[in-house]
Amino acid sequence: MIETRAIVGCDFDLHPVGQGLFYSGRVGDFSFVYDCGSDSPRDFWYPVVERHIAAMPRLDMLIVSHFDSDHINGIVHLLRSRQPARVLMPYIAQEEMLLHFINAGIDTDALSFLQFCASRMYSAGFPNNPNYDTRVSVIHGNDDKKSEDLKPETPIEGLGAVLSHHTNVVVAGGCYKFRFFNSNAFGKNKTLLDELEKQFGSKWRDSLPDLVSAKLSDLKAVYEKVFGKKKLNYTSLVCCHGPTNMQGLFWAYHAGTSYAHRAMAGSSGGGDMMGAQLLTGDISFKDSFNEISRHYRGDLEKVSLCLVPHHGAKSSWDPRMFNLMPNCFFWPCSFGLGNKHKHPSAQVVAQFVWRQLLPCTQCGFGVHVRFWIVGNITN
Repeated sequence: MIETRAIVGCDFDLHPVGQGLFYSGRVGDFSFVYDCGSDSPRDFWYPVVERHIAAMPRLDMLIVSHFDSDHINGIVHLLRSRQPARVLMPYIAQEEMLLHFINAGIDTDALSFLQFCASRMYSAGFPNNPNYDTRVSVIHGNDDKKSEDLKPETPIEGLGAVLSHHTNVVVAGGCYKFRFFNSNAFGKNKTLLDELEKQFGSKWRDSLPDLVSAKLSDLKAVYEKVFGKKKLNYTSLVCCHGPTNMQGLFWAYHAGTSYAHRAMAGSSGGGDMMGAQLLTGDISFKDSFNEISRHYRGDLEKVSLCLVPHHGAKSSWDPRMFNLMPNCFFWPCSFGLGNKHKHPSAQVVAQFVWRQLLPCTQCGFGVHVRFWIVGNITN
């Protein structure tokens, strides 16, 4: 008897949105998005989101890496047209969430989505937006001791969300898996907590909506007193996704440079299957190296594509990652030309060039550079 195997089509796209991140994927009939936002002018990147919405009949899963506006301010536009069946986001403490409200400033779309996230994460009186009728999973980090006792999908009473610890999601009949990691590196800052209590009272956590609406300038003064004016990046939800012990073949395409076509992974079977991808948001490889290597042990050697974290910032890069992912040849970096942060770092890019790897620039003002992957896996 001849064995018949189903072929599952896949395609993944790192969209050209400038200084931000918008990544989408499809595995069979299952579609997902990882972040959607940008600090670049909206007339540059909004049409990119609109084109994807028009081509996407549904959205099964939305993954939010963290809550900086350049990663979330396009999500509201996305959700107006496509309501995801599930949203996954990293758990952060209230004091870190306040920092994101401060950084969002007058970006109304970012503020709207932050209010939705806060309404699902805390019992703090944020309005529950009826336009966002979706299941939410809030994923705890490694260093949160409370999460060690969590059972998978523990309900948050009255908030319509569940708490998880590094949730795994398996789709397409079991032939494709998503595995998450939340570093949750902000930690407890006693100086900050003391200042917040001094300025707003011991019950400031019970009045978060009032703080972010009426006392934002006072909040900003507290955070600048503790941290200065530097922008802080701590928590980021990492996603490793790829086939589960299946045969497959993938090709990677990078339009806009001399790297027109290059094979991502050959076909192979069993545990030797390559073709996994590591989506990193703004995580710091330097700060989370040991945790990542432990959590993804056995998975990283299968990674063929890794998103350079934090738009190529020097402070987030660790060259030891090359040793953890020896089969990774594609390193797309999402940034906008001329950005004020000077991303990516020339020193970081030089490390890829020296190793003759592929550090793909994503896009810049008026320059669309697409990086996408297509392929098939057999079940």
